Amino acid sequence: MIKQTWKELFQSRWFKIVMIAIILIPSLYAGIFLGSMWDPYGNSKDIPVAIVNEDIQVSYNNQNLSVGKELVKNLRKNNAMDFQFVNAKTAETGLKKGTYYMMITIPSNFSKCATTLLSSSPEKMTLNYKTNPGTNYIASKMDDTAINKIKSEISTYVTKTYAKTIFDQIQTLSTGLSKAANATDQLNQGSSQIVSGNQSISDNLNILVNSSLSFVEGNQTLSLGLKDYTKGVTLIKEGSTNFTEGFNAFSDGVNQSYLGSQTLINNNDTLLAASKQLSEGIKQLSSGNQNVVNGVNLLSSSSKTANDTLTNYLTFYELLNTNPATQSFAQTLKENGLSAQEVSHLSQGKMTKALPSFETMLNSINTNLSTLNNSIDTNLKVGVNQVQQGLNNLDAAFNGGEYISSNGQKNISVQESFNYGINAYLQGSKDLNTGLKQLNANRVALMNGNQQINTSLRTLSNSNSSLLSGGEKLYDGSKQFYSGSSQLLTGSNTLATGLITLNQGVGLLNQNLNDGAEKSQIETSDATYDMMSNPIDVNLDEISTVENNGHAMAPYMMSVGLYVSCLAFALMYPLLKNIKKAKSGFQYWLSKASIWFTISSLSSLLMIFSLILFNGFHPQQMFMTFIFTLLVAAGFMSFITLISIASGKIGEFILLIFMVINLGGSAGTYPIETSASIYQWIHPLMPFTYSVDGFRKTIAMNDITITSEMFFFIIMILSCSMLTIAIYQYRIRKAPIISQAFEEVE
Repeated sequence: MIKQTWKELFQSRWFKIVMIAIILIPSLYAGIFLGSMWDPYGNSKDIPVAIVNEDIQVSYNNQNLSVGKELVKNLRKNNAMDFQFVNAKTAETGLKKGTYYMMITIPSNFSKCATTLLSSSPEKMTLNYKTNPGTNYIASKMDDTAINKIKSEISTYVTKTYAKTIFDQIQTLSTGLSKAANATDQLNQGSSQIVSGNQSISDNLNILVNSSLSFVEGNQTLSLGLKDYTKGVTLIKEGSTNFTEGFNAFSDGVNQSYLGSQTLINNNDTLLAASKQLSEGIKQLSSGNQNVVNGVNLLSSSSKTANDTLTNYLTFYELLNTNPATQSFAQTLKENGLSAQEVSHLSQGKMTKALPSFETMLNSINTNLSTLNNSIDTNLKVGVNQVQQGLNNLDAAFNGGEYISSNGQKNISVQESFNYGINAYLQGSKDLNTGLKQLNANRVALMNGNQQINTSLRTLSNSNSSLLSGGEKLYDGSKQFYSGSSQLLTGSNTLATGLITLNQGVGLLNQNLNDGAEKSQIETSDATYDMMSNPIDVNLDEISTVENNGHAMAPYMMSVGLYVSCLAFALMYPLLKNIKKAKSGFQYWLSKASIWFTISSLSSLLMIFSLILFNGFHPQQMFMTFIFTLLVAAGFMSFITLISIASGKIGEFILLIFMVINLGGSAGTYPIETSASIYQWIHPLMPFTYSVDGFRKTIAMNDITITSEMFFFIIMILSCSMLTIAIYQYRIRKAPIISQAFEEVE
């Protein structure tokens, strides 16, 4: 019966043509469809894309930055797509007409945004692109892939630019840290010196506080001494007044004595010329000499008074200079670095200005008074006494009285007495005149000195209130000075603690700066910048090899092609013809199956060869691909013929619907996880699921077995064949009328 079946097949020319067409269906279906999309990504270089560069160059880190220009430069070398550089208007028009599948616009602020990374408000670089999915949706998705690549290139370029800038800044920072470390080292040394200097200041301030306490005590003593001093000045002023009165009287006595001596000198000539008038002259001389005696006595008394007053002045001045308060005050000023002249300014400059000149005047007057006293004692008094003795002798001689001779003996010789008296008188007159000349010469100096003393005393007296006020202020100021120096010492101690902390902190800062400067020393190169801009290098280890889109889509389209070929065969081939002549269902199935599986095998083998020949198909497991293709084709053929035999024309419709369900539930294009739950539920039940999985393994994996997939189709072939034999057997023996009906319909 097998021979008869094949004979009938070759006797019909039309059926031969149909069988050839059916055998070609998988090759045409899979070859043509896969050929159109065999390597679309490999040919994306022909997809036209419009590039519009509106970017404006900016300055960044003292360098010109033009990211848009750099991007255009790189795209001109990029063959991923057919990049065409046009203006915005041309790009918009071409996108609408389908001339361009995508329009990429580099905005004017593209480079400017690239410089805002380190600013407080960084702005992202926005690359605008437009697509027209209506022209070709898949192309728009490929454009998305291209955009991602362009974005990656821009990110790498910008990041590399940032990396250069950052490393430059790090290098600058490192240099700055080194300089700062050197500066902090000097600062550390300086702070150590400051700590040492502050310690010296604290020690000296401690001495100053103790000295200021002594200064306060000395000022208190000075204040008391100034009160005694002002009392002394008052007493000196009163004594100066008495001295002035006595000196005036003394001056008058000097004038009278001088006039008397002149009278004596004048009377000497008269005495020699007219001895007759000697007695009268003696009386006159005695009278004038009495005036001289009075003047000399007054002069001697005034001189002693002036001398005593000057002694008091000098004693008070010495007391003032040796006063313990003054010495303590001077010592305190000396210890605190102040001079007596500076202290004098505290008392308005009056005390120290008056006292030195006053001392000079006192010494000058004392010298003149000493000279005057000597003159009075050695000349004036001797002369006056001799004159008085001579006058007494003359008077005694002329009046008959006794007189004393030059040898001290009494004598009564008038002539001798007269001569002696004359000689004594003449000598006394000379001595008196000499003393009066000296006295007269010193009288002017005494007058001037007394005048200066009075002037100085008035100045001192007028300064008493200011001096007392200044002393009180000085005392108050010394107390404030003591309080301030104590506070300064406390602050210095606090400062010492802070300086020690500062010194320790500066030392730690210096150490950290040195560490930071050392660690921030980085040697950079283009490799460093590349590492920063693209730090991740993906090491792809693919356990399978899919050369292109055609190899990826082949499992799906091969399954569809084989199924369609078997479905077409079931439509065209009479599955129940001459069934009434069959002796058994198996015999009839065997005669038909010989044709079915031959056609399925030829169509599957031709499909593989055509893919290899025309599309460059190169599976990893070539032999297993052939074996599995034969197995899948036989499985589809046994399943389709079973349904067609069992259901007739309705079965063919069911098979068509079933193919559509297989297309959705087999995950031939996208992962089943991306499909709806209904498709995930039917996925394990679809024959396409196992055919696609099996083909994927043989095409892309060279060390993976397809045992489970082969087992599925072997079970499918056996079970469908057994069911088909059973149906054939049933129709041959139990339902000849039905079989005849099916045969007539066919």
